[in-house]
Amino acid sequence: MKPLIPLARLAEFTFFSTLILLGSPASARNIPLVKGGVLSIPDQAVVSTEGVTFVRSGEPAPFTLPWQSVDLKRLAQQNPDLEASRQKALLTGEKTVLGPEAPKANPYTEFLNIPVKVTFRPKETHQSRTEFNSVTNATPAIDPNTGFPISQAGTPLDRNGNRVIPVAPAPTTNGGVGNGQPLPQTLPGQVVTSSSSTHSDTTIDLTRPPLDTTVSAFLELISDDTKPSTGSLIRELREHPDVFTALIGNLRELQSQVPADPAPSKALQAVQSIAKTGPLSVDAQRQLGQFVRHAQSRSATR
Repeated sequence: MKPLIPLARLAEFTFFSTLILLGSPASARNIPLVKGGVLSIPDQAVVSTEGVTFVRSGEPAPFTLPWQSVDLKRLAQQNPDLEASRQKALLTGEKTVLGPEAPKANPYTEFLNIPVKVTFRPKETHQSRTEFNSVTNATPAIDPNTGFPISQAGTPLDRNGNRVIPVAPAPTTNGGVGNGQPLPQTLPGQVVTSSSSTHSDTTIDLTRPPLDTTVSAFLELISDDTKPSTGSLIRELREHPDVFTALIGNLRELQSQVPADPAPSKALQAVQSIAKTGPLSVDAQRQLGQFVRHAQSRSATR
């Protein structure tokens, strides 16, 4: 005959076995037990120096789970709020009334919605330009005999600009003209050129407009390897290392919240590579692009 289990121990064994097998409702707290497994307690409970007190379904009196039955190390890791209430009760004797736990936010949603603001350093360039203008004025030749200008065709003009038909002088025996006097010389026309210059200085503002966006859109910007402008943007962002420092810190926080997912770790390495001075790694950009799509997919699900 098998030995009988005392009624008190049998009741305790049946109670704990039933709670473990029932599973945990979505909003209930799970308390790790020394004997293994977890105990799900309802939303309403009281934490005191004796343990956690709550009312079991269908039972008239409250039940207290003593601290001796709780795996305190696992409790501190898995339920820090409950552990804090336990320490408060032991130190001050004050009880803590627990209410329904607020639903936990999706860590990927929180990460992708983190604001990113960057004000770029002022940049400008100066351009100088000088323009030269010239004006050329030509005056006609002057006939020294009459003092009147000569037309372009070589015909003398009177004071009113009318053509004058010259009369040929009588030849002489010695081959000269009129009384042996030499032929008159025509004074050449004059060309007068005037010039002027205009100098101007222009300042062009090359400062990039500030960024006011989220981590999701920011990662999409710097991971797009199809646009030549992305490289220019990243080079300017390297002048603001605090942007990448904050992003790396947020990725590490996400990594701690989803330790089973290797994607944040790979994204962390990609960001560190992109932030370094030197040639831009297209492989790092593409790795970061894959992570953005993965995080957006995980953000859409609970």
